[in-house]
Amino acid sequence: MGEPLENHLNNRSLVDLYEKTAFYLSKKGYTELYYKKHHRESSDFGFEIFNNYGFRLFEDTRCIEEISYEKGFNCVASFVSSALPQLKLLFGNQIECVSINSDYVHKAITKNKKSLDQLNTIYNLLEVRKVNI
Repeated sequence: MGEPLENHLNNRSLVDLYEKTAFYLSKKGYTELYYKKHHRESSDFGFEIFNNYGFRLFEDTRCIEEISYEKGFNCVASFVSSALPQLKLLFGNQIECVSINSDYVHKAITKNKKSLDQLNTIYNLLEVRKVNI
């Protein structure tokens, strides 16, 4: 799942983050890879990079939690997203949720460190896996 990170990171950092993330996820062995834009993403920039690694654009405008009931995803990955713990609450161990962490993401979101710490506590309680890129 995309995030509106273009508002927080410069173009070079964003390209590096998306390239590393797309490469990592493309090597996980899943046969179908999708990129779902965040509703606040202003461009197709993220998808264009993920598309180079075999991801297809998921054009459904509903939230990922609702879509997951129909699609039965094995894994959902994002950056710092409240959708990940919600998916774990809804589907438990039927779904792997992965939070992609990097220095870029931390710089973009650490304006409120207490909230980030709380989200990480929730991730740990619900077994949202954190991967450093």
